[in-house]
Amino acid sequence: MNAPQSICGTRADQALFEDLDDFLRDDRFGLFTGERRERPLMEIILGCEPAHYRRATREVQAMADWLKRFAEAELETEEV
Repeated sequence: MNAPQSICGTRADQALFEDLDDFLRDDRFGLFTGERRERPLMEIILGCEPAHYRRATREVQAMADWLKRFAEAELETEEV
């Protein structure tokens, strides 16, 4: 998507960045609307209001927690 190569070292990093980009641009959050929506994610994050930045941070942390729980459950399933 909009991920600059300089911040994404591997294909897994790139995929995670793209997933986060899509997640944060989802209309239900309303974080990135209008003309800002078309700009690269890092540019949006660095230029947004502090309240939007904090909300985006909370949303990304929640998604990371969910991904971690999902991965742990997958690993447990494979070990059984």
